[in-house]
Amino acid sequence: MGTTNFPIWHPFSNDWWTFATLFLMILFLVGISELTLRFEWWSSHTNRKLVHIIVGLLVSITPLIFENRIQPALLAAIFIILNGIALRKHSFKGIHSQEQKSYGTVFFPLGFLIVVVCFWNYPIYIIISMTILALSDPMAAFVGQKATNPKRYIIWAETKSIEGSITMLVSSILLTWGIILFFFPDNHSFFYIMIAFFTGITATVSEGLSFRGSDNLSIPILIILFLEIFLSKTAEGTVTEYLKFAFLIIFIFIIAYRKQSLTEDGLIGAMIMGLLIYGLGGYQYIVPLFIFFILSSILSHIIIIKPKDQHLSPRRNIIQVYSNGGIAMILVIMDHFNPQPWIYPAFIASVTTAMADTWGTEIGKLSSRKPVDIITFKSLQTGDSGGITMVGTIGSLFGAIVLGLVGYVFGIPGTITLLIILSGFTSALFDSIIGGTVQARFICCTTSDISEKRVIKNRKGYLYTGWNWINNDMVNLLSTICGPCLFVILLYYLS
Repeated sequence: MGTTNFPIWHPFSNDWWTFATLFLMILFLVGISELTLRFEWWSSHTNRKLVHIIVGLLVSITPLIFENRIQPALLAAIFIILNGIALRKHSFKGIHSQEQKSYGTVFFPLGFLIVVVCFWNYPIYIIISMTILALSDPMAAFVGQKATNPKRYIIWAETKSIEGSITMLVSSILLTWGIILFFFPDNHSFFYIMIAFFTGITATVSEGLSFRGSDNLSIPILIILFLEIFLSKTAEGTVTEYLKFAFLIIFIFIIAYRKQSLTEDGLIGAMIMGLLIYGLGGYQYIVPLFIFFILSSILSHIIIIKPKDQHLSPRRNIIQVYSNGGIAMILVIMDHFNPQPWIYPAFIASVTTAMADTWGTEIGKLSSRKPVDIITFKSLQTGDSGGITMVGTIGSLFGAIVLGLVGYVFGIPGTITLLIILSGFTSALFDSIIGGTVQARFICCTTSDISEKRVIKNRKGYLYTGWNWINNDMVNLLSTICGPCLFVILLYYLS
C-alpha cells in the first residue's frame, strides 16, 4: 500500500507535553459530560455517545502525533483504573450507561491499551480500527434506536437490529476506504475496496456479537487481526487459498451447529477463532484444533448420558469455545507477530490440555463406579467438579497422547512431544483440583440443593464453597493456561 512515515505531526517538542494535553482534554470532556447530564441538556445515551466519539477520534490519531507507544499506553492504563473505580462507585455518570449494565467504559481503554502495546508498529491498523470504533459503532446504535419497527436479532445475549448492523457495515467500509485513500492515494482502487469490504464485515460481526460493551474491546482487535491476515495473504499471493479454506472452516462449524455441538453464539465465536488461527498460523495450527473439536464433539454425542444428566447440553457456547481455545488462539497471534520456537509446542500443549480434560469427562461417564474427589477421595455424583474415575483418567491420558502425536506429525521432536503429553495430562488433573477446591458452588436456601449454577430450580443460589468468580469456564481457561506454562517450565529445565 505504499509507505508513510509516522508520526507525521509533533504538536510539542516533547511527547510528554502532548500526553498531558490529551489527558487534560479527556478529563475536561468528562467534566463537561457531567454538567450536561446534570442540567439535562440531552439524554444520557446521547451524552455518552458524544464522549465516545470525541475520545475515540482523539486516540485514533495517537500514531500520528506520538513517537512511541509509552504515552498512549500510559493514557489507556490511567483511564482503565479511573473508569473502573468510577463504575464501581457509580460516579462519572455522564460517560457510563444509565439504561443497562455495561463495562464499555473499561473495555474501551483496555482495547486501546492492547492495540498500542501489541500493534504500535502498524499505525494504519490502529487508525482504521479506532476510527471505526469511534464513529461506526455509535452510528449503528443511533440508527438501530431511531428505526421504525426495526428487525431485531440476537446472536449472544443482547438484541441488535438489522438496520444498525447495515449502518455498521456501510460506514465501516466507507471509513476504511477513505482512510486508506488519504494515506495511500495510489491507483489500487479495487484492492482498497476489498480491504474495506473485509474490514466492514469484521466490524459488523464483532458489533453484533457484543455483550455489555465488549465491542469496545473486540472491534479494534479483530479489525487489526483480519487486516493483517488480508494484507499478508495478499503479499504472499495466497488470498484465494485462504478464502477456499475459510469457506471449509465455516462449513464445518455450520455442520457442528446443525449437529447440536454449538449454540448460535458459539458458532460465530468458533468461526472467528478458526479463521484467525488458520489465517495467522496456517495448517499446522488449525488441524490440531479441528481434531480436538471434531473428536470431542463426536464423543459428546455417542457416549450415553445417564438420565440424571440429560439436562446437560453438549452444545458449546461462545464462552466455552474461548475458555477451551482462547489461549491457543493468543499463542497463534504471538507466533505470527513475534515468532519463537517454543510457541508452537506450547500451543499444542494448550490444546492437548483441553483434549485431555474433555476426553476425561466424556469417557469418565462410562465408568460403572461413582467418581471420587481428587483431593479427599470421597465419593461424588457423576458430573461434579473435582471428581475423577479410573476410566476417565485413562481417557484423559489417551486424549493427551492423541493430540501430542498430532504435534509430532507436524514436526515436533519426540522428546518435546513427551513433554507436551505430560503437560497436557497433568494440567487436566489440575483442572480437577481447581474444580474440587476453589470452583464456586451455590446452595438454595429453600431446598438445600447444591449446584455449580447460580440459579437452582428457578431459585437464587448463594455462595456455599469456593470463589464466586471461578465457574467451570474459568477452570477450563486456567487449565489451558497451565498446559503451555508447565510445558515451558519443563522445557527450560530439560534444556
